[in-house]
This record gives sequence, C-alpha cells and structure tokens, in this order.
Amino acid sequence: MPTQSIINSVTNTQDQTDSNITADTPSVAITILNDFDNDGIMDVNDLDDDNDGILDYNENGSCAKPDISFLPSPEAFWSFDNNFNDSSGNGNNGSGTGSVTFSTTAIEGTHSAVFDDFFDRIQLSGANVMTAATSTISFSVWLLPTTLGTSRILYEEGGPNDGAAIVTSGTAITYSTANAGVRTDVTHPIPLNADGLWHHIAGIFDNGVMTLYLDGIPATTTAPYTIIPAHY
Repeated sequence: MPTQSIINSVTNTQDQTDSNITADTPSVAITILNDFDNDGIMDVNDLDDDNDGILDYNENGSCAKPDISFLPSPEAFWSFDNNFNDSSGNGNNGSGTGSVTFSTTAIEGTHSAVFDDFFDRIQLSGANVMTAATSTISFSVWLLPTTLGTSRILYEEGGPNDGAAIVTSGTAITYSTANAGVRTDVTHPIPLNADGLWHHIAGIFDNGVMTLYLDGIPATTTAPYTIIPAHY
C-alpha cells in the first residue's frame, strides 16, 4: 500500500480529588484501510482499486462478483433475474415495454435485462416510490454497453420541471435534477466506453449536492435548491 503517515496521541486528565489510586490504562484501536491508488476511496469500496480503468471484477478474474449490501434498505431493487419484480419486498414491481428481453450475462444475480431498441423500457405504474418530494435520493445501475450513440435514458422520474434523470449521450453521462423548472446537470468528465466491461453508474441527490459516480469515481455539483418536489 502507499506510504501513510499516522499520528496518534492519547491524553488522560483527572482533576478530581479522591482516594482512587488505580492507574488508568486507556487504549486506542486503529483500523487502517488500504487505498492503493490514493483516490480517497478505500479499496474495500473501490470498484477499480488500481485506477487502471478496468473494474476489479473484470481484472484477471481475481475478484468475486460484488456483494449486494444496502444501508439503509432500498425503496426498490430490480435485479432483473428473468423478471421485473422488486426484490426489496416493497412491491414496486415494474413492467417491460417494447422488446425488453433477459440474458444470462450478469454481474449480479442470474440474469440481466437487455434493451436493444429505443422504445425498450421498464415502467412503474401507480408506485409512489418515484413520485414523492424528497431531499435525499439515490439511484444506481450496472451497465454493459454494446454501442454508444444517441441519447439513452438510464433512469427518469418526473419530468423537466420537477424530477431526476441519468442520461447517456454518446460517451457522456449526465445526472440531472429539476425543481420548478430550474434544472441542474452534472456530466462526468470520464467517458463511458463500450469496451465489453460492466460499468457501475450512480446518481445521488443530498440536500442539493449532486454526485454522479462512474465506476466509483465521483463528479459533483450543487443545485440552487435542496428538494426535488413531488412529481408524477
């Protein structure tokens, strides 16, 4: 691991007067997490811990597939294991439109969903999970692009006046939110490539701070609002 400088000090002060003559023996435990590429993301959470542009899972077959762990529990989780059901237990099941199919090529679970037409999509009907006003929300997806061309919507809720979306346009990935017609975008500086590898994309809105992740690398901006209003 890279050279790390660690300074640790412990101070114990007792200014009360009593008959206690037992020596105090304070102890401190330090956990040192490796950050091989010095990008500020610890290797245990870094999808590409040597920063060579190849996900650890794809690199030399030396890493296991990523575990699925949520803190807190998600409002919805679509694994696309040969269906459009919500695996979170919250009942936010989707439905496929167009010609969405399933493939056994998957980085999680047993299957993945294949979108090979502009009109292919997964829709929610009557679910409140993607309509309520919120100050904090996140969305993430594993993507294996085969071609990159015109704009493609990875995720959208609401519309241009109030809502959020992650869109690809060629090799560019943009995360957008809107409040009362005011729109804020953050486009990732690293291009998305159709390189035969899975890529992890995530968008987070946290009280106005917007962060777009591509394979664990963040791009951030701040919106002039702290809430995404209710949208339908």
